[in-house]
Amino acid sequence: MISVKNILRRKAEGGSPDRSRLVETRIAARTSPLIGRTIAFVVGETAIRMATVRHLGWRRTVLDVREQPVPADEADGAVRRQAIQKTIGEYLKTFGHRGTQVRVAVSGQETAFRTFLMPVLKHSDLKAAVQIEAARQLPFPLTECNIDFRPAFKLESSGQSRYKVALYAATQRRIRQVLQPFDDLKVTVGSVCHSHEVVGKILPSLPDYDPVQAYTVLTIGSQSSEIAFYHGSTLEFYHHTNTGGKLAGDLSDPTRRSFFVETLSTDIQTSFDYFAGQRATSSTPIIHLCGQLAGNEAFVAELQERTGLICQRFPIESLKGIQFANENAKAEAVVFLPVVAAALNSRRVADLLPIQDRIAVRNRRIDLFGRAAVAA
Repeated sequence: MISVKNILRRKAEGGSPDRSRLVETRIAARTSPLIGRTIAFVVGETAIRMATVRHLGWRRTVLDVREQPVPADEADGAVRRQAIQKTIGEYLKTFGHRGTQVRVAVSGQETAFRTFLMPVLKHSDLKAAVQIEAARQLPFPLTECNIDFRPAFKLESSGQSRYKVALYAATQRRIRQVLQPFDDLKVTVGSVCHSHEVVGKILPSLPDYDPVQAYTVLTIGSQSSEIAFYHGSTLEFYHHTNTGGKLAGDLSDPTRRSFFVETLSTDIQTSFDYFAGQRATSSTPIIHLCGQLAGNEAFVAELQERTGLICQRFPIESLKGIQFANENAKAEAVVFLPVVAAALNSRRVADLLPIQDRIAVRNRRIDLFGRAAVAA
């Protein structure tokens, strides 16, 4: 059994600054209730995940969730591009309506997330300061990535105030790659979000959600897995691993299943080691599982025994204020949670679109509102 509980206990007992006089206030993300359909895409290494959600103010209904295999990254580039473009085009033709918002979610090794403290400054000064800090902290050159940020918390202690800033980044290469098929189809992408941030935004819909509680979500993909840690709905840290469901093979074979569980447990141990330096907490979190293996009871039971933590399938059917048009959409939503979260989101999150695209989208919205006002 791995020592995750011991990691959290040691972290809470020592090495943390005195927080007795620290007041931490969450800075709520702006919410904009939507009307109409939102379609989200995740372009993966071997498949495209797609989801459609109908928004009626605060009421949201998941209409469709699916995955379509496409040639792998190492396959012929032209064949892969054509397959991706065809898949996206057909899906938009089936589920897109006039005024449909289109989003793309990204994650993986060509993205990055950092948090750091900044003085409380006006936005323009804060933006300049974040640019300097981003150049120091990001794992790739600032000139080769798209970034966005927002103050996530305000910390006050001994009469001094600081922001805890959440910074998101993705390489320009990756963003160009995922946007290319939409450009070819002449489809406007309204935003590019980070998968783990939007997953956090659906956590308040969980039964008995507590904004000061720690939450952990493990997404098990075919080629890789990612574990994300949240303070309430706010992302604190995530870790990418190359251990995916493809490695598991036939989980009905106890030997193969045990080998996969052992490998994944080691990755979880590593993730908790990293997270131990991020936030003082003595609580042992529940690991919410999503992905193809989340519903495999034998796998979940063995993973729980191996880690010593509570591991359970993400309770998609219990989310408050979210409905599903059919049972298939509900079943697929827990398998492809990040793309569903992207389509559901109505809060302000980091946008990794290129700057010129963000300006074009904003101007298009202003023009649309202007026309509506004149017509009225």
